[in-house]
Amino acid sequence: MILDDLNEKINNAAKIVNEGGIIAYPTDTVYGLGCNPKNERSVERLFEIKKRENKAIPILFNNEENIEKFVYLTEQEKCIGKKFWPGALTIISRIRENVNLPSLIHQNSGYIGVRIPKSEIALKLIEKCGGCITGTSANISGEASSRNMLQVKKAFGDKIDYIVDGGELKAKESTIIKIEGNKVIFLREGELKNQIDEYLDPV
Repeated sequence: MILDDLNEKINNAAKIVNEGGIIAYPTDTVYGLGCNPKNERSVERLFEIKKRENKAIPILFNNEENIEKFVYLTEQEKCIGKKFWPGALTIISRIRENVNLPSLIHQNSGYIGVRIPKSEIALKLIEKCGGCITGTSANISGEASSRNMLQVKKAFGDKIDYIVDGGELKAKESTIIKIEGNKVIFLREGELKNQIDEYLDPV
């Protein structure tokens, strides 16, 4: 019954996203705010709710195939992705020319952060949302990330349309990297900084 209830919540959340709504959902790191990244009005509302300015937001996917429909993954990005996906790694990658995304998402940079989360709930949700969903943290910009449903409710009240309760989350935010040439630049250290350092420079 618990599994059936969770599946129903995931189905409800996906329906809302697919109809243009905004939800909060658990990932393998913190709670995220999810909407259809191609829906311009949804993205605009997401930025309004978060009070976010001049900062891009990542997109979460359920597999690498769907990631490559949106961005060009270099061989280096593929290698490090295969090592740490699914997991708490966000890679900043170049958007494909034929992908029409609202400019707010990438702030006219031509790049977006992509990730495959290691969360069964998130992966099921993403699959039902067509393979992608926005993955910005469920908090007002500049404030602490939400790690349980009560914190999400405190931050947003009735400004979002649905919350999938995944219990208490205790991991750090994802590690964010951008690869320039042969150099891996850490834009946020996050959960995997040490593991990535060891992978890149093994003893």
